[in-house]
Amino acid sequence: MPSLNHQAALNLEIDAKRLLGSHEPPAYGVVIIEEQSLVVHFNYFMQETRKYFVHGNSASAQSFAQLDHEIELQQRDDLQQTMKDY
Repeated sequence: MPSLNHQAALNLEIDAKRLLGSHEPPAYGVVIIEEQSLVVHFNYFMQETRKYFVHGNSASAQSFAQLDHEIELQQRDDLQQTMKDY
């Protein structure tokens, strides 16, 4: 699990005198435990990478601005559905 603060490089042969830092973005995790399932989400909250739809109608986006707009709409719709479910 990444840290919220300093990142340490993966090193399975740990020498306490030599801990390498890493420039990975900080992150936190959300774990959802249910009777028949376990879901773990990671949020790299300072990561600057562009998001995109893996499936669906993303072919309609003609520009990054349009794609960003479609993502915002989808996130809003997802949030509204989540609120209805609770």
